[in-house]
Amino acid sequence: MESLGTWNGNTACPPCFFAMIFLDLTQLTLLYSISQFVCFAFVPPHLRIPYVSGVSFLWTTILSVMQSNFDRHRDTLQIQQQPPVVALPSPKEG
Repeated sequence: MESLGTWNGNTACPPCFFAMIFLDLTQLTLLYSISQFVCFAFVPPHLRIPYVSGVSFLWTTILSVMQSNFDRHRDTLQIQQQPPVVALPSPKEG
């Protein structure tokens, strides 16, 4: 059983994490700053919790779609970068 600190048995942080973190944090800051402004400026107090829950659900959906697109792109690159398999002829017995 793998511990929570590993990635496919490797204790090093996956390189895809560093590739996506800047994009994720930029979009997170943009989404939540605008949604918080709208929440406190226009949403009535009794609807603020459902509004914030809806925005959080939307953000989770966006992250899921972004991750699946990233995984699909990474898998495509890995398939294209694999070297061709060359079968060597077996030596004939005398």
